[in-house]
Amino acid sequence: MVSGTNVIGYLRVSTVEQGDSRAGLDAQRAAIQREADHRGWQVIRYAQDVASGKTTNGRHALRDALASIEAGEASALVASKLDRVGRNTRDILNLAERAEKQGWALVVLDMGNGETLDSTTAMGKFVLTMLAAIATFERDRLSERTREALAQKRAQGVRLGRPVKLAERTRRRVLRERQAGVSLSAISDGLNRDGVETAQGGAQWWPSTVSKVIRSAIQERVARLDAIYVRSGERIKREDEGFRELREDRLRRASRALAAINALAPSGGA
Repeated sequence: MVSGTNVIGYLRVSTVEQGDSRAGLDAQRAAIQREADHRGWQVIRYAQDVASGKTTNGRHALRDALASIEAGEASALVASKLDRVGRNTRDILNLAERAEKQGWALVVLDMGNGETLDSTTAMGKFVLTMLAAIATFERDRLSERTREALAQKRAQGVRLGRPVKLAERTRRRVLRERQAGVSLSAISDGLNRDGVETAQGGAQWWPSTVSKVIRSAIQERVARLDAIYVRSGERIKREDEGFRELREDRLRRASRALAAINALAPSGGA
């Protein structure tokens, strides 16, 4: 930028305590003013925020400074360091893109290595291009890791997606009717006729849907019995004859539960 350019200095600290101490703000102001005096820039005012750098949302002084620049009051926004503008790479790139489209400059005096970023220079544009490439790479790697983690969970049999919850009164109705000898088809027809929602919030019941409800209920019962017996077993020494009898009883109950699954929820629509 040429001598005589009007600029707005941007200052930011992360906490109220830092804002009250003034040390961080004063150091940033001094750095910007020193560079402005050296290059002949005119600092028309300083905008300061006391806010987190994770996002530009809620940073009112930055918003007002950008409005002033876009109104033609200044030609550049100057910050002492990159993390004063923001710690989110995407926010910084969006700000630089906004500057390019509207014809003003984003200037960062210290990029962390002593180099200055000026979005209007060839070197500044190159640095921003590299930042954009890094942001894209990080986003793609995150997507890859997410897909890999989900695939691993699926391989382990973990059920993914939004948890489903069937209304307890619907669950009891299905079990009551099945125990009364009503067929799966008749149960699903009745639920559809009465407009009862499925666990996913849908309106269509099928015999297979009813079967899943019954199977789930029986499996929950088996799991509860299993937990009871495990806790009981922890209180009984393995050498004790009573534990062996308890284990055999558990196996008998599990066998009856599995038989009940086949009796109550056959694969067909009977």
